[in-house]
Amino acid sequence: MLGRRGLLPAVLLTLLLLGPGCLGLVATRELMESLRADPSHRDQEVTVGWSYSFDLDNLSSAQYHNTTDVPVDDTVQEIILIFQAEFPYNFQNVTGDLRYVDARLWEPGVRDGGGQPFWQMRVTEDQPQIRERWQDKDAAFAVGDWLLEVEAQGYGMDAPIDIVSFHDKFDIYVTVIRPCVHFAEVHASDECTDLVDLPVR
Repeated sequence: MLGRRGLLPAVLLTLLLLGPGCLGLVATRELMESLRADPSHRDQEVTVGWSYSFDLDNLSSAQYHNTTDVPVDDTVQEIILIFQAEFPYNFQNVTGDLRYVDARLWEPGVRDGGGQPFWQMRVTEDQPQIRERWQDKDAAFAVGDWLLEVEAQGYGMDAPIDIVSFHDKFDIYVTVIRPCVHFAEVHASDECTDLVDLPVR
């Protein structure tokens, strides 16, 4: 039991802890709010695709086929496609099999509906790198999962003499560019949140 002499210091201590503590919490919060950096708007790039090199142990050809989704929402501002192909040694293959790369980019549902690809290229000889670029100001992009598809047939062999070795190869990549917001308190320097993932206010 606290005597009269001990009660006064206990009350003063309680008031000091509670009073300035609450005020201190508000002041600290206001200080933190003032120090918070404004969010910055950036462009975020998401790239899908392949770099493929035929690697065989004989002069038989091989086939390659692959597909991948390219998610496009209504915030996408730009789509960039890069493609190139190499067929070393322009010779008539012993087997007569054709060397080729057939690449296509489809808008959502178009392939299954029997329509035409958004972009297509078929090559049977070297194709230096090409870069296609489409922006949303040219035309609104169809929202949904686009499809990147490639079919190819080629040769590749490591010969005992390195100078005779050859590998048919190709690169195809699609980059989707959309705006995002970087919050310094939350994100690492190379991270941000897509606009489509932010709550609507």
